[in-house]
Amino acid sequence: GHGWAGPQQAFALDGRHPGSDRQCNISIGIQCLGEPVGILAMSLDRAARTCMVQAIHVVPKMRGPGQLPAHLWARARECVLECARSKKSRSVRFSLEMACCQSQQGAHFWICRMGWDGTEHARQAAHEWGQGVKWKPGTYGLWYEVDVCTGMRRAT
Repeated sequence: GHGWAGPQQAFALDGRHPGSDRQCNISIGIQCLGEPVGILAMSLDRAARTCMVQAIHVVPKMRGPGQLPAHLWARARECVLECARSKKSRSVRFSLEMACCQSQQGAHFWICRMGWDGTEHARQAAHEWGQGVKWKPGTYGLWYEVDVCTGMRRAT
């Protein structure tokens, strides 16, 4: 894809991150004038109880006021909830797998912009990224749990 970094290109070719056993089985895309401009890729388990977000990308020229990442996330969440309802799952816990080089920026994006929860360490990393303080790449625990019946986020 246009403007993708090495880790995303490797993922896009293989459908999974190097060393991961989670295969992409749901993807949501956005097109503009016939051109792909955004994608969110996920791996939903067979019982529709856990879903791992594996990649999200919006081409640079489409970032900003259009809020495409938020639209991708909202559509993806609905798609997963439809699957979960059909499997009679009561809740779905989303988690994240991303390239280590994007970890702090990713924590900021998912916690501050998309409303996810995370460990105290992840929340601190996200907050400091927002203030321009860059950390060394790391691993942060992030999650988002949804009640399938109501479609509402569950406090965890």
